[in-house]
Amino acid sequence: MTTRADADTGDDDDRKRRALWWLLGGLVVVAVLLIGGLVVLGGGDGEEEAEAIGVNEIFLQPAGEAGPDPFSPSIAIASQDEGLRDERDAGDGDDAVEVASVPGSRPGLYGGTENQSTCDREQLVDFLTAPENLAKAEAWAGVQDIPVNKIPEYIGGLTPLRLRFDTRVTNHGFRPNQATPYQAVLEAGTAVLVDKYGVPRARCACGNPLLEPTAQTNATFTGTPWDGFSPSKLKVMTSTQVLSEFIVTTIKADQTTGTKKFKKPVGTDGEEDAPLETATTTTTTSTTTTTAAPPTTTTAPTPPPTPAPAPPPTPPPAPPTTPAPQGIYCSPDQGITWDFYPSGVCPPGTEPPRA
Repeated sequence: MTTRADADTGDDDDRKRRALWWLLGGLVVVAVLLIGGLVVLGGGDGEEEAEAIGVNEIFLQPAGEAGPDPFSPSIAIASQDEGLRDERDAGDGDDAVEVASVPGSRPGLYGGTENQSTCDREQLVDFLTAPENLAKAEAWAGVQDIPVNKIPEYIGGLTPLRLRFDTRVTNHGFRPNQATPYQAVLEAGTAVLVDKYGVPRARCACGNPLLEPTAQTNATFTGTPWDGFSPSKLKVMTSTQVLSEFIVTTIKADQTTGTKKFKKPVGTDGEEDAPLETATTTTTTSTTTTTAAPPTTTTAPTPPPTPAPAPPPTPPPAPPTTPAPQGIYCSPDQGITWDFYPSGVCPPGTEPPRA
């Protein structure tokens, strides 16, 4: 016979079993939610995650401002990372993103100050090669597709310059242990490091690595536009040929440009800059001097040192057995050269020997 106590004991066991199942079920749900949360927050690789953030967004980045998630402190030289004050065409109000491709080798495409660098490349090398910045170095090198130990050599081959036009790029911020790409517009005047093809590869205000931009559809701009910004007036630099030097447009102290240009060899800071005008003038002068030299020697003789004409140096001897005694020597150039005329008469423009 089952007693009340036995029934109560059975009910307690059932309640305990149900409570245990609810507890286990709850733990399973919590675990699923946690796993789902991890997938949402950390699923996929860094590039896929970055693309999911701000998709079709293009960030406006004024010159001199580091922007989000910088790789390093600024390496830009003072006054060499400011927006240009040139009057820029604001366009027709069309918000369409029209990017004009420009060969990186085009003369005058970049700006700078003669005999002065725009960025401290060694400072960036020192930062990325410091042991405590290994994660950043690996991420930076990964963007450029180079080994970490090649960072000093790679940066040493880049040329510090300034953008002359608002330029589209793929920028990269640094979030823990990875580079996160995002589309950006860099303002004209921004200090950058440019490779031997004329393509920007690093931004000096933040040390961020740069790549060519990716096409965006229905893009929206994030940030405050600067004076003269126009979506239809953006530029993107393309690699077409290996350069040995850049023809750089001079940026003046008031952050405007003129027509003056200078030459900057690839991979130099400014110590080897040369005025473009000087190089052209030297070539022209050399050509003119070479062409004019023969007339100076043959058609413009110096006058005799004494006013009186000097007698002929030596009367030319007559041939010892000549049968034509009527012949005569005549000079067309006042006694410098002598020609024999068998007729015995000097032609016009010549004169006989003086007695």
